[in-house]
Amino acid sequence: MKLIDDEDEELKSISGSLSKYIHKKELDEVLLLQEILEKWNEIIVNTAISKFKPYKLLNNALYIRCNDSNWKFELNINKRRILSNVHKFPQFKAIHDIVIT
Repeated sequence: MKLIDDEDEELKSISGSLSKYIHKKELDEVLLLQEILEKWNEIIVNTAISKFKPYKLLNNALYIRCNDSNWKFELNINKRRILSNVHKFPQFKAIHDIVIT
């Protein structure tokens, strides 16, 4: 009976550690997104800045919401430039993709 109790404790420990890791990763993404929002005017130097903005950071991809099809097209064409501007800030180097929605 002791063996089963030990396995249960080990599973609980692994489960707890995994839970903490997932929570920390989600929190890190939220904090990083907040920093991006604060620097958004410096990343996107454009008068139409109110037409689009980041809303999510997931798996090292920055999601930008844009409701105007013309601007969405422009953003897609300029994804590399946007990513390059994002990378000017050392804390954003982990972002590897831009997703326009």
